[in-house]
Amino acid sequence: MTTGSDRIRIVSQEAAYWLIRWTDDAGKMPPEDQQEFNLWIRQSPENIAEFLRALEMNSAFSGKKLRDQITKVDSNVIHGDFGNGVFQYDYQPCASVSDEVPRKRKPATVRKWVARAAMLVMGASLVFTLADRTPEGVVETAASHLQQLNIEDGSGIQMDARTRLKVEMKPEERIIHLYTGQAVFDVISNRRRPFIVRTSLVDVTAVGTRFAVKVDEIGVTATVQEGVVEVTPRDRGDGQAVRLYPGEQLHIPKTRVQQFSEQRKEPVDVKRELEWTTGWITLQGTTIGEMANEFNRRHKVQVRIDDASLAARRIDFARIKVTSVESFEDVLKSQPNMRVTNNGSVITLTQQHRSE
Repeated sequence: MTTGSDRIRIVSQEAAYWLIRWTDDAGKMPPEDQQEFNLWIRQSPENIAEFLRALEMNSAFSGKKLRDQITKVDSNVIHGDFGNGVFQYDYQPCASVSDEVPRKRKPATVRKWVARAAMLVMGASLVFTLADRTPEGVVETAASHLQQLNIEDGSGIQMDARTRLKVEMKPEERIIHLYTGQAVFDVISNRRRPFIVRTSLVDVTAVGTRFAVKVDEIGVTATVQEGVVEVTPRDRGDGQAVRLYPGEQLHIPKTRVQQFSEQRKEPVDVKRELEWTTGWITLQGTTIGEMANEFNRRHKVQVRIDDASLAARRIDFARIKVTSVESFEDVLKSQPNMRVTNNGSVITLTQQHRSE
C-alpha cells in the first residue's frame, strides 16, 4: 500500500525535477515538455503546493541556486554540490517526461523563469478551485500516454494508455463506463451516492477507496489497494457478489465456467500491480511473452515473437518506463542471445545464435 508519506516524497521529487528543468532550460523547454509540465501541475493540489515549496527553497539558497549547483544528471539521479560535498538526489519524474540530460542553454534571469512558472502554477490553482469539471463524452488515451482526470465530486481517475471510458454523474450514483484498458480510481466517500465502474461483464462498486479495474481481450480484473469494493455480475442472476479487500484481486474471464460467486480472489502485491501509475513498471521473474503483452496493450508499435521458447524466457529484473518504446527495447537488447529489430511499427524478437 502506498502511504501518504510515500506520495508526498514522490511529489517532492517530481517538483524538484521540474524546478531543475525550468532553471536549466530558462523557460525554453520543448513544447511537448511544457505540455507535460502543465499536465503534471494540474494533476493535484499537492503538485502545486510542492512546486511552490521548491521555488521557495531555491530562493532561500540565494547565491547558491539549485540550477547552479547541479553537476550532472544521469538516469534518474541528480548530482549536486552546495558546498558541503557532492550529494545524490534520486528523483521520480512524471509519467511522460524525457529522462535525457536537460539541455544546457544560456539561462535567462531568475525573475523571468520564476514569473513564468508562477503564472502556470496560478493557472493550475484556478483549474482546481474554479474549473474542476467532469469530462463530457467518451475520454480516450492515446498509445504511449497516461492521463489524469478529476471529476466534480473530488474523485480522481488515472488512465493507462489506450484506455476508453465515459463518466456519468447522476444524483443517486456515479458511474464510470470502462470500455477497454485500465484505470485506477481514487474515490471520495459518499454512501448515498455509490461509485460504480461498469464493464460488459461486471459492476465494481465502492463507497470510498482506491482500486483498479482492467478490461482486456481475456476478461475483467479488479484490484483493491484501499477500502472495500463489491464485484457484481451484470446479469445479476449468476450468483452473489464477491467482496474484495485491500491486497486482493479478482479476475473474471469472458467465458465463465462456474458460478460467479465461486470465482476465486487472489492475494497480490498491490504496489507492484499499480506501479504503472508512477510512470514505471518493475519486472521480476516475468516472461518475455507476458512483458510483450503488456507492452502491446499500451503502444501502437507492436511486439512479435514467433519462437515459443523465447516468449517463455524469464527476465530476472528490469525497470521500464511505461510510455517509452526505447526503454522497452533497451531491456530486450540487454538479454543474451536475442536479436531485436524495429521497423517502426513492429518489434520482432528472434533467437540469436552464438555463431552470428
